[in-house]
Amino acid sequence: MISDRCKSVYTLGRDLCVDESLLLFKGRLAFKQFIKTKRARFGIKIFELCTKNGMLLDFMVYTGDMSNQLVAVPDCEFLMSERIPLTFLQPYQNQGYCLFVDNFYTSPRLAEFLSENSTTLVGTERPNRRDFPTALADVAIEKGEAKFATSENGVLAVKFHSHQDKSGQKKTKLCTC
Repeated sequence: MISDRCKSVYTLGRDLCVDESLLLFKGRLAFKQFIKTKRARFGIKIFELCTKNGMLLDFMVYTGDMSNQLVAVPDCEFLMSERIPLTFLQPYQNQGYCLFVDNFYTSPRLAEFLSENSTTLVGTERPNRRDFPTALADVAIEKGEAKFATSENGVLAVKFHSHQDKSGQKKTKLCTC
Protein backbone atom coordinates (compact mmCIF):
# COMPACT_ATOMS: atom_id res chain seq x y z
CA MET A 1 0.00 0.00 0.00
CA ILE A 2 2.84 2.43 0.84
CA SER A 3 4.62 1.64 -2.42
CA ASP A 4 1.47 2.21 -4.49
CA ARG A 5 0.78 5.50 -2.71
CA CYS A 6 4.35 6.75 -3.33
CA LYS A 7 4.01 6.06 -7.06
CA SER A 8 0.61 7.73 -7.39
CA VAL A 9 1.29 10.92 -5.40
CA TYR A 10 4.54 12.19 -6.93
CA THR A 11 5.20 13.40 -10.49
CA LEU A 12 8.56 12.16 -11.70
CA GLY A 13 11.47 14.16 -13.02
CA ARG A 14 14.03 12.76 -15.45
CA ASP A 15 16.52 11.43 -12.86
CA LEU A 16 16.01 8.33 -10.71
CA CYS A 17 18.26 6.60 -8.18
CA VAL A 18 18.48 3.02 -6.89
CA ASP A 19 20.20 2.43 -3.55
CA GLU A 20 19.88 0.44 -0.37
CA SER A 21 19.43 1.49 3.24
CA LEU A 22 19.35 -0.22 6.59
CA LEU A 23 16.35 0.34 8.85
CA LEU A 24 17.39 -0.01 12.50
CA PHE A 25 15.89 -3.12 14.10
CA LYS A 26 17.29 -4.87 17.18
CA GLY A 27 14.65 -7.55 17.67
CA ARG A 28 14.58 -11.11 16.39
CA LEU A 29 13.99 -11.55 12.70
CA ALA A 30 15.12 -14.25 10.27
CA PHE A 31 16.23 -11.76 7.60
CA LYS A 32 17.89 -9.19 9.90
CA GLN A 33 21.17 -7.91 8.40
CA PHE A 34 24.49 -6.86 9.94
CA ILE A 35 26.49 -4.25 8.03
CA LYS A 36 29.39 -2.95 10.10
CA THR A 37 29.97 0.15 7.93
CA LYS A 38 26.47 1.53 8.58
CA ARG A 39 25.62 3.69 11.57
CA ALA A 40 22.73 1.41 12.49
CA ARG A 41 24.64 -1.86 12.10
CA PHE A 42 21.71 -4.24 12.67
CA GLY A 43 18.44 -3.97 10.89
CA ILE A 44 16.25 -4.59 7.88
CA LYS A 45 17.85 -4.00 4.49
CA ILE A 46 15.64 -2.15 2.01
CA PHE A 47 16.31 -1.54 -1.70
CA GLU A 48 14.82 1.78 -2.82
CA LEU A 49 13.95 3.65 -6.02
CA CYS A 50 14.03 7.40 -5.39
CA THR A 51 13.92 10.67 -7.29
CA LYS A 52 16.81 13.12 -7.21
CA ASN A 53 14.87 15.09 -4.56
CA GLY A 54 14.84 12.04 -2.29
CA MET A 55 11.19 11.12 -2.81
CA LEU A 56 10.67 7.39 -2.39
CA LEU A 57 8.91 5.82 -5.40
CA ASP A 58 9.25 2.11 -4.72
CA PHE A 59 11.03 -0.26 -2.34
CA MET A 60 11.70 -3.94 -1.69
CA VAL A 61 12.57 -5.50 1.66
CA TYR A 62 15.52 -7.90 1.46
CA THR A 63 14.40 -11.23 2.90
CA GLY A 64 17.22 -13.48 1.70
CA ASP A 65 16.20 -15.27 -1.49
CA MET A 66 14.65 -12.58 -3.69
CA SER A 67 14.50 -14.54 -6.95
CA ASN A 68 10.68 -14.62 -6.90
CA GLN A 69 10.44 -10.82 -6.37
CA LEU A 70 12.90 -9.80 -9.11
CA VAL A 71 12.07 -9.57 -12.79
CA ALA A 72 13.65 -12.14 -15.12
CA VAL A 73 14.78 -10.86 -18.50
CA PRO A 74 14.49 -13.41 -21.32
CA ASP A 75 17.73 -14.20 -23.21
CA CYS A 76 19.88 -12.52 -20.52
CA GLU A 77 21.42 -13.95 -17.37
CA PHE A 78 21.60 -10.93 -15.08
CA LEU A 79 23.05 -11.05 -11.56
CA MET A 80 20.81 -10.24 -8.62
CA SER A 81 22.52 -6.86 -8.25
CA GLU A 82 21.61 -6.09 -11.89
CA ARG A 83 18.05 -7.39 -11.61
CA ILE A 84 17.17 -5.05 -8.72
CA PRO A 85 17.32 -1.87 -10.88
CA LEU A 86 15.62 -3.71 -13.74
CA THR A 87 12.73 -4.65 -11.45
CA PHE A 88 12.30 -1.06 -10.27
CA LEU A 89 12.50 0.33 -13.83
CA GLN A 90 9.83 -1.94 -15.35
CA PRO A 91 7.14 0.79 -15.42
CA TYR A 92 9.66 3.47 -16.51
CA GLN A 93 11.42 1.77 -19.45
CA ASN A 94 11.52 3.37 -22.91
CA GLN A 95 10.64 6.78 -21.46
CA GLY A 96 14.08 8.45 -21.43
CA TYR A 97 14.89 8.30 -17.72
CA CYS A 98 18.40 8.58 -16.29
CA LEU A 99 19.26 6.10 -13.52
CA PHE A 100 22.02 6.82 -10.97
CA VAL A 101 23.46 3.85 -9.04
CA ASP A 102 26.52 2.95 -6.97
CA ASN A 103 29.13 0.29 -7.72
CA PHE A 104 26.99 -2.54 -6.29
CA TYR A 105 24.54 -2.27 -9.21
CA THR A 106 26.68 -0.91 -12.08
CA SER A 107 27.88 -3.24 -14.81
CA PRO A 108 28.59 -2.82 -18.52
CA ARG A 109 25.94 -5.42 -19.35
CA LEU A 110 23.27 -3.52 -17.40
CA ALA A 111 24.31 -0.22 -19.03
CA GLU A 112 24.00 -1.77 -22.51
CA PHE A 113 20.60 -3.31 -21.75
CA LEU A 114 19.19 -0.07 -20.35
CA SER A 115 20.63 1.92 -23.27
CA GLU A 116 18.75 -0.36 -25.66
CA ASN A 117 15.60 0.46 -23.67
CA SER A 118 16.05 4.28 -23.82
CA THR A 119 17.37 4.59 -20.26
CA THR A 120 20.73 6.09 -19.35
CA LEU A 121 22.79 4.50 -16.56
CA VAL A 122 25.30 6.57 -14.59
CA GLY A 123 27.31 5.01 -11.80
CA THR A 124 30.66 4.20 -10.32
CA GLU A 125 32.18 0.88 -11.29
CA ARG A 126 34.41 -1.74 -9.75
CA PRO A 127 37.42 -2.33 -12.03
CA ASN A 128 37.28 -6.08 -11.41
CA ARG A 129 33.62 -6.33 -12.46
CA ARG A 130 32.82 -8.81 -15.22
CA ASP A 131 32.95 -7.32 -18.77
CA PHE A 132 34.71 -4.13 -17.61
CA PRO A 133 37.33 -2.98 -20.16
CA THR A 134 40.63 -4.43 -18.86
CA ALA A 135 42.67 -1.87 -20.78
CA LEU A 136 40.99 0.88 -18.77
CA ALA A 137 41.13 -0.92 -15.43
CA ASP A 138 44.89 -1.54 -15.65
CA VAL A 139 46.00 1.92 -16.83
CA ALA A 140 47.76 4.21 -14.31
CA ILE A 141 46.77 7.87 -14.35
CA GLU A 142 48.04 11.03 -12.63
CA LYS A 143 46.09 13.70 -10.74
CA GLY A 144 43.74 15.62 -13.00
CA GLU A 145 43.99 13.02 -15.76
CA ALA A 146 41.19 10.97 -17.31
CA LYS A 147 41.04 8.00 -19.69
CA PHE A 148 38.04 6.89 -21.74
CA ALA A 149 36.84 3.67 -23.34
CA THR A 150 33.69 2.95 -25.34
CA SER A 151 31.99 -0.29 -26.24
CA GLU A 152 30.40 -1.21 -29.55
CA ASN A 153 26.98 -0.59 -28.01
CA GLY A 154 27.80 2.99 -27.02
CA VAL A 155 28.64 2.51 -23.32
CA LEU A 156 31.22 5.06 -22.20
CA ALA A 157 33.59 4.19 -19.33
CA VAL A 158 35.69 6.95 -17.76
CA LYS A 159 38.57 6.55 -15.31
CA PHE A 160 39.72 9.75 -13.64
CA HIS A 161 41.83 10.95 -10.74
CA SER A 162 40.64 14.16 -9.11
CA HIS A 163 42.92 17.18 -8.63
CA GLN A 164 42.33 17.30 -4.89
CA ASP A 165 42.62 14.28 -2.66
CA LYS A 166 41.16 15.10 0.75
CA SER A 167 42.06 11.79 2.38
CA GLY A 168 45.74 11.81 1.36
CA GLN A 169 45.35 8.41 -0.32
CA LYS A 170 45.66 7.83 -4.04
CA LYS A 171 42.16 7.10 -5.28
CA THR A 172 40.75 6.79 -8.75
CA LYS A 173 37.11 6.77 -9.70
CA LEU A 174 35.58 4.64 -12.40
CA CYS A 175 32.36 5.65 -14.05
CA THR A 176 30.17 3.85 -16.57
CA CYS A 177 27.65 5.86 -18.58
